[in-house]
Amino acid sequence: MKQSTYAGFMWQCSCGHSEYNEECPEECSNCRRIDSFVKLPEEIVEEREKELNEGDLSISLKPKNKKIKSAGKKKK
Repeated sequence: MKQSTYAGFMWQCSCGHSEYNEECPEECSNCRRIDSFVKLPEEIVEEREKELNEGDLSISLKPKNKKIKSAGKKKK
């Protein structure tokens, strides 16, 4: 089995943010939720690392469905 380049386990918040840590993070640095992390199975971690190492940057550890507010139209 290939050794991970990261220390600890991969934990994912319900918002989609992921962190590597030995213990479950208490608070998400992205959405500030408390106790919202789950430990990802080793198979998923290996799959993500493989895709990232192959240069497939289409995978994101953060959700892609964030809407960006645009500036309103200027009146003439």
